[in-house]
Amino acid sequence: MAESDTPPREWLLSRVLDSSVDAIIVIDEHGIIVEWNTQSMVMFGWAKDEALGRFIHETVIPERLRSNHIKGIERYLETGESRILEQRLEVVGLRQNGSEFPAELTVTGHSVGETKRFTAFVRDLSEQKALEDRLRAQELQSARLARFNVLAELSTGIAHELNQPLNAITVLSSIAEATQDVGQLKASLSDVGRYAARAGELVQQFLQLASNGEGTREQVSVEDLVTTARNHLQAELRQYGVTLQVDIQSPNPVVHGEKAQLEQVLVHILQNALEALHITPHPAIDITIVELEYQVTMIIANNGPRLRDEQVFEAFHTDKDNAIGLGLTICRTTVERHGGSIRLNLDSEFTAFELSLPKFSDD
Repeated sequence: MAESDTPPREWLLSRVLDSSVDAIIVIDEHGIIVEWNTQSMVMFGWAKDEALGRFIHETVIPERLRSNHIKGIERYLETGESRILEQRLEVVGLRQNGSEFPAELTVTGHSVGETKRFTAFVRDLSEQKALEDRLRAQELQSARLARFNVLAELSTGIAHELNQPLNAITVLSSIAEATQDVGQLKASLSDVGRYAARAGELVQQFLQLASNGEGTREQVSVEDLVTTARNHLQAELRQYGVTLQVDIQSPNPVVHGEKAQLEQVLVHILQNALEALHITPHPAIDITIVELEYQVTMIIANNGPRLRDEQVFEAFHTDKDNAIGLGLTICRTTVERHGGSIRLNLDSEFTAFELSLPKFSDD
């Protein structure tokens, strides 16, 4: 029959199918291809006359996945139950040349007389996935550059801070070598040990900051984080008689992150609070957890001496005699690497840190 003799409805349907940007494949209840549009030829590499009459699973589905497809059709014909109809799924497609590609699949079912037909709409996701991979690579590179810049900025300060204990060790070693006084020798060696420990702590904190990189992120219960930190500091809480109250304002808030790193952040903030509370009458720490649309915020407040200087997050900023001043710097770097934020609430009547982290999402 000439094209001019083709019934208008059939002619229009053919044109619609061939103008689609998606591959449209129609199969019968036995899995045999009965319709194969132009985009199917482009996507899978089979000409229409080659594809028609072939089993769909032998044509576009990788061999390792074919048995699941066959079982799915059999189950639907026997029970009417389907796990894929009318759903948008990400699958793997197979080209004629044997190469595979990521695809989005939607399948509909319908009847033609006494027989069943299934129509598959397939969209090639290769370009989208490649773009997503490039964006992830760029984000990873940006994170690495940001960490490198932080380390570069800290390196000068690290060198300066290391000089002091190293110079002291050199002087004390000379004194110890020259003295005949056993008491002075012991005192010098004790001081050498103390300065060496300080230098070692400084190096370890810098290495922690440098190696605190991209690990496996997962669903993390905020309640579990608080419980773990509380258990870790139980002895200090008892020693200083500190009351720790936790107010969780929504059921089981969950964030996205690396659990061990987030535990370290919370433990460090609580340790700072404990150190500030040891001279405070009726010492108390209150943790309030608020779940918002896209984030979970922990407000960690204590009734010790009020902090009013946001420079506490800057490297080497400390008012403690034996502290280096990198702890909160590491906390801030860790939190920001998780896509969150940490700040000192200057409007609170107490010392209050606000720690916000992205909520976990299944999407």
